[in-house]
Amino acid sequence: FIRDKALTIVYPYFLWSMISIALNFMAAHAVNNAIPLRAILTLWAAPVLQYWFLYALFLFQMLTVVTRANAWLTVLLCLMSAVGLSMGQRGIIVIASQYYVYFGLGVLVGPFIGAFSSAPLRVGVMTAVASAFFVISFVLKMSDSQGVFVARALLGIAATVGVSILVARRARWLAQLGMASMAIFVLHTVFSSGLRMGFKLVHLSDYRSLLLLSTGLGLAAPYIIWTLARHFNLVAALGLGAAPRLVSEARA
Repeated sequence: FIRDKALTIVYPYFLWSMISIALNFMAAHAVNNAIPLRAILTLWAAPVLQYWFLYALFLFQMLTVVTRANAWLTVLLCLMSAVGLSMGQRGIIVIASQYYVYFGLGVLVGPFIGAFSSAPLRVGVMTAVASAFFVISFVLKMSDSQGVFVARALLGIAATVGVSILVARRARWLAQLGMASMAIFVLHTVFSSGLRMGFKLVHLSDYRSLLLLSTGLGLAAPYIIWTLARHFNLVAALGLGAAPRLVSEARA
């Protein structure tokens, strides 16, 4: 388990963090936030860009190994994480611990998702209720306290999971995108940022077009690269997700 997580989380973290730092350095004149090359030396303790998520995810996975996914310990850690949201951002460990509540709840409800998803009516009711309360929280202009923040996030997650379950059988392409999620995660900013710099270079300022095109490109280009990498058996080597061998082992 630890070896698999090292190959599918730690390796992509370091590989794509270094690639992103190098690209950022080469395009320093056009990026919003320049990152010095020396940041490569501190990646073990100071993640850059969106890669803090992989750093935190690995910590969570190792914590699950230590606690053996014990339900009571997971609930306790979730409560501590929710309270920790009021501590502010004080380094990657604190930031990661603040987001454990979402991972921990996934650990708790994950075993029940299969049975729950087999009843479309229940899924539809959950999705509708979660979406309604999510919208109502904004309509009522509820305060953005840590409690409301966590509640909104959980409602949004529930609604998203519900929609995914309901459309999964009718939209197989969503499942394909899900399989390429790591590729999309590590590569989407490369293409969307490149498109933004291209817009700037030709003096285009239509943000709606930029948003639409960058979203499409940020999904399509990484998916194409992942598909080619899978064809040539290079997915794991390029840090774009689990190798076919690891996927088959996980299913077994």
